[in-house]
Amino acid sequence: MTEFIQMPCLENILVRDVMTKSVVSVDSFATAHDAAKMMEESEIGAILVFENNMPVGIITDRDFAIKITAHAYPVDTPVRRVMSSLLITIPSDSNFWNAANLM
Repeated sequence: MTEFIQMPCLENILVRDVMTKSVVSVDSFATAHDAAKMMEESEIGAILVFENNMPVGIITDRDFAIKITAHAYPVDTPVRRVMSSLLITIPSDSNFWNAANLM
């Protein structure tokens, strides 16, 4: 006999149900080395970048692989020089499908 598992309807899932709630961040003037150490210690692949208490970008492991390595930037390069920006955001009470379409 085959047993079926009922999956929740994706239209009923909100962003807050699947998002990461604890966020690691760094100041935009921190060095690439500082950000890389934070990513290693936290076992994550991305860190939000803040300037004047406002999110201005994100630095990802891909930014390290592509931007820093490809351009041979030194490890003391400020993250603001290699971060990805503009940030695209969505409210946590948005529908999962809206977030998926935005991505």
